[in-house]
Order: sequence, then C-alpha cells, then structure tokens
Amino acid sequence: MAIFLAERNAEHPNSPLIRKHFKSANRNLKALLLNCLDRYPTRTDLLADLAYFHEFENILTLLIEYYILACKKETDMEKFTELAQDFYYSTSPDGYEALLALQDIFEPGTDKRKIVDYLITEEDETDDSMIPM
Repeated sequence: MAIFLAERNAEHPNSPLIRKHFKSANRNLKALLLNCLDRYPTRTDLLADLAYFHEFENILTLLIEYYILACKKETDMEKFTELAQDFYYSTSPDGYEALLALQDIFEPGTDKRKIVDYLITEEDETDDSMIPM
C-alpha cells in the first residue's frame, strides 16, 4: 500500500503503467484500492481512483458503499461538500441519485443535510437552466 501511494502521489508518477492496470480492471489494483480506502476512507484521491476503476469494471455497489462511508465519516464540512459532489458526479452516469441517497441518510437540520439540500437545489437549478425555452 505504501509503495502504491508513494508512486501515485509522486511528482512524476508512472501514469502509463498505472493506467494500464486500471484499464485492464486488474483485481490486485482493485484490492489495493479497497485496502487503502479501508484505511483512509475519506481520501478523495482514492475515491476518485475507485470511480476511475469503475469505468472499466462495473463496481457501482462498491463505489456507492465507499462514498457513503466517506460522507458519514468526514467531519470537515468543506471536504464533505467536495465528497458529496464527487459522489454525485461519479455515480450519476449510472443513473444513481447520490444526493437523494445522502438526503435519506442525514437528518434534517444537521450541517451535512443542509449541504446536501443545497447541492440538490443547485443541481435542480442547473438542470432547469439547461432546458431550452
């Protein structure tokens, strides 16, 4: 895990090699990503890697599970906002309504729920502005 994280975060990572393992949906890479996320569940870079892996192997259930866990564990509201947005954008191509799922998880009146409600409103307004008149 340490070697992977060091290479991933290096100033000049071996991107062609890393991408090759993503594109082949390498099961060892998947296990490594999941192991890293089990240890660091709120790291947005690792969640983004898992979302990228999902492009080559349908792991939507795992992606949802790890994003929900990250959203539950994150205590910094700016980072939570970023996580919620990333969750939405990573799963919406599959038809999953991440923001509505988060709305069901967090109680009304909590800071996280207020953020989710705001993001839903923003998405609704963006969708409305894209409708031709």
